[in-house]
Amino acid sequence: MDPNSALAELGKQIGLEDLKLDENGVCRLIFDHVIVVDIEASDDQRFLTLLGKLCDEPPESKENFFKTLLTGSCFGLETGG
Repeated sequence: MDPNSALAELGKQIGLEDLKLDENGVCRLIFDHVIVVDIEASDDQRFLTLLGKLCDEPPESKENFFKTLLTGSCFGLETGG
């Protein structure tokens, strides 16, 4: 299934009939005027990547916090995809 077909199907399920990638290959969803989720297609159109903010940074130990996040995720390298 191509990315726009997948987004169209998602759109039907959540009541957004025209859900699709824009001219930059991105689709942005905003929930409750607060939660932002960007959806991007890979260059080969085989995968969709969802990007969003999970939490605020801590007031202390920021370096450790970001090191842990970056090491653990790194676009799926240590999360099994």
